Amino acid sequence: MTYDDEELNELFPPFSEVLDSTVYVYSVYIDKNNNKWLGYNNGYVVKYTGENITDVKDDKQSIPDNYFLSQNYPNPFNPTTKIVYQIPALNFVTIKVYDVLGNKIITLVNEEQTAASYEVEYDASKLSSGVYFYQLNAGSFIETKKMILLK
Repeated sequence: MTYDDEELNELFPPFSEVLDSTVYVYSVYIDKNNNKWLGYNNGYVVKYTGENITDVKDDKQSIPDNYFLSQNYPNPFNPTTKIVYQIPALNFVTIKVYDVLGNKIITLVNEEQTAASYEVEYDASKLSSGVYFYQLNAGSFIETKKMILLK
């Protein structure tokens, strides 16, 4: 989403209305005119007019400690299901779905991803009922789980 200076000044309150002891900078954005915009954890966005930013708190709670692949939900499913996974470091990630014979059905994820938790939805409406497998491959981590499609 992009805004020009006029729109942002109208949409968001002055800095003094945003600041209290529980508020911290969540993100920083520099627009095409080199204006600096600070996003705060309470949802406010303000234009920064000072010289230097002296501190930005890192929300380490959102960075996973280990690899994890959850069981798809719901399971059994018809026709859509969700797969949740997490990676603790920058990796090239793939999630592929296979049939019981090991034939690849689809690649759901095929990209480099940063450390975080992710969710992908899979629509299997073109498949017939049966047992399928999905596999997460991230760096040296590989895990496979079974899912059941019931129509």
